[in-house]
Amino acid sequence: MHQTWITAADPRGLVEKYGPYLHGNPYEDRKVCLDKDMLDQQQIAPVTIVRSGEMIDRVLSEAKRASELAKRHEVPLLLLFFCHGLPNHHLLLNNGNTSHKGLSIINLKGVLEPGVRVTLLSTACYSGRF
Repeated sequence: MHQTWITAADPRGLVEKYGPYLHGNPYEDRKVCLDKDMLDQQQIAPVTIVRSGEMIDRVLSEAKRASELAKRHEVPLLLLFFCHGLPNHHLLLNNGNTSHKGLSIINLKGVLEPGVRVTLLSTACYSGRF
């Protein structure tokens, strides 16, 4: 199994600025999702940091590569998007630069290998149309 995580934010910088990231109810025990020790001990998958202005192109190129690999090995492809959404149903991957209008499902589908089985999950508002 191969994973590619792409972000515009450096996890180490975020932890230095905000401290550990926790998951769960603040009134109960919570799980540490990201902290300095996890980064130092490489307990999380490596992250590729990309400038926000280059994010859409990089996501498309990685999606294309991943779909080719998935088809070659006859396995499903899982795409996860944690981002904002736009009213036109595009994914806002470029740091609020609305002049590019985000990533459309048409552009994303255009780079995926025909016949590859894809599951896409997104936290973006308006992404139900995807």
